[in-house]
Amino acid sequence: MGMDFSIYRVKDARVLNDQVAWDEYFRGDETKIQEAYYARKFWELVKVPKIHDHYQDEEWIQIDKDDVKQLLEIACYNRDYWDSFKSVPDLCELYDTWDEQTEEGWKFFASVSY
Repeated sequence: MGMDFSIYRVKDARVLNDQVAWDEYFRGDETKIQEAYYARKFWELVKVPKIHDHYQDEEWIQIDKDDVKQLLEIACYNRDYWDSFKSVPDLCELYDTWDEQTEEGWKFFASVSY
């Protein structure tokens, strides 16, 4: 069984439940919702405690910089993450720019679908 794992960034968390905002996102308008990270079929990522404790009962899990660090540590030690999705470099970029992005008002939410 596979799993898709995404991290989205938003300035207003209410848009995560706004179908119009999602329709705009899927048409290419990323002014309200932006995908910050994507990984496919990686069950290891749900080992991060906050994600593990909530991914089956919550659609959106707000994450912090420490969660991204834990995701990065998992990805760095699992060679499956060095794939065409650029998982490790994308997580490095997110971690490196986290403070700047949150100062700009961005909030980050993980979503797991399987």
